[in-house]
Amino acid sequence: MKNRIKKQDNRAWIYCRVAHLDDMALMFQQEQMVEYARKQGWEVVGITAEQGSGLDFNRKGLKEVMEAIEAERVDIVLAKSV
Repeated sequence: MKNRIKKQDNRAWIYCRVAHLDDMALMFQQEQMVEYARKQGWEVVGITAEQGSGLDFNRKGLKEVMEAIEAERVDIVLAKSV
């Protein structure tokens, strides 16, 4: 049985990250994901944007997303692979 998103489970958190200092790329990523969430009918309840290496998971922004998930404040996490 496939795992389906229920209509009421539409709280989305957006996670954006770029490896190098590039405010424009980060902003573009965020705008794309906000638009995608809007088209899906999802409510964006949080956005985390950070700049830094993706070699490990020890990042402040990623911890913020994980805390939101663990506190059940979010149903969907959007992240973009560039």
